[in-house]
Amino acid sequence: MTALSPAVRGLNRNQLKYLAAAAMALDHVGAFLIPESGVLYLFCRTVGRLAAPVMCYFLAEGFYHTSSRKKYALRLLVFAILSQIPYAFLHGGLFRSNLNMLFTLLIAFGILTVQESALRPPAKWAVTALLLVLSAAGDWGVIAPLWVLCFDWFRGSRVRQAAAFALIAGVDLIFLISMDLLDGAAWYLHLWEAGLFLFIPLILLYNGQRGAGGAFGKWFFYVFYPLHLLLIWLAQHIPL
Repeated sequence: MTALSPAVRGLNRNQLKYLAAAAMALDHVGAFLIPESGVLYLFCRTVGRLAAPVMCYFLAEGFYHTSSRKKYALRLLVFAILSQIPYAFLHGGLFRSNLNMLFTLLIAFGILTVQESALRPPAKWAVTALLLVLSAAGDWGVIAPLWVLCFDWFRGSRVRQAAAFALIAGVDLIFLISMDLLDGAAWYLHLWEAGLFLFIPLILLYNGQRGAGGAFGKWFFYVFYPLHLLLIWLAQHIPL
């Protein structure tokens, strides 16, 4: 029996996207349908931390591999708008929630576009800083665009990408623990945020291949994101 070539070992892009979708569903089930105590809640929120880094990683990858950046950005915008209604319902109402993750990814896409542009460095970094500030209005704001930037800067070195990701995730975890302590809460209240580090073995296992799925794999996540939010909102409000 011949050994598998290195190219087919590990996890392909579609497999990682499906894992991210499952992790996101678990995260939101935990956040909106399960009381904030017990092992099941902690499991859902911890595993759910995988979703955002995977989305950021493949945005950075997709920026260079897409056949049309304009169409890519338009897809993000259209599905961000469609997703905002169920997202807002889950987060307190249309005028009380922040923007959903697809808006954050769209801003991160804009940051990559600015970084690749012919703008002089002072203007380039000024616009990048402005977009980072704007991203604070979205889910995973600032953190997610910084991940995207690091994944872009260290393209070609998974180890450096993983190290940069771990640094940002570590700062985020320390910040949350510090906020809990300042508020007089238990320091371990948001320790499930450490689930972010589960992303590191996944990025190292990624084999760089698209995987089977064709158009289904391309559109799956765009449809899944607003659909699963809507289903969770319905589960909150429709008695079984």
